[in-house]
Amino acid sequence: MQTQSDPTGDIIHLAVCVERLSSCHLTLQDVRANLDHPLSGPAFRYAVVEYMTLFNQSKDGQGHPRRIPVGCVPVNHVALHERLKKTRNELLAHSDMSALDGSLDFKDIRGLPITTTTLTHADDLAELKNVDEFLDLIQTVRDNVFAKRATLLAGLPSA
Repeated sequence: MQTQSDPTGDIIHLAVCVERLSSCHLTLQDVRANLDHPLSGPAFRYAVVEYMTLFNQSKDGQGHPRRIPVGCVPVNHVALHERLKKTRNELLAHSDMSALDGSLDFKDIRGLPITTTTLTHADDLAELKNVDEFLDLIQTVRDNVFAKRATLLAGLPSA
């Protein structure tokens, strides 16, 4: 989040963040209610990427850097936040191929070339079992961002 002399830009950014966090929260509520649905996995992946996007550096319409400060993550959820960050960065978006290492074996059997590929399985849905904790994390971050927005609004001059 920019903290120079542009409270309007900060307020707009935080409003967008609250909206996106609310979208994640609603998505995860549906995932929790429908864990057996074939789209629960893709919806969970979406929520992870959408949530983590808010903590990555981006620019607003004027080119100013924006992101939610990590300080908005409550201490009791920092470990989950870091695991979600790792999942997002290594498996879901901007994939880090080191998580997908494996081996390739070549053999000649009866004059025919045979290859066997063994890949490391990385479970991008490992945190799905923690959907309730993820919901609580999003709710708390959203509350913290909303409070920051309210503080900025209160500091604006009256018309």
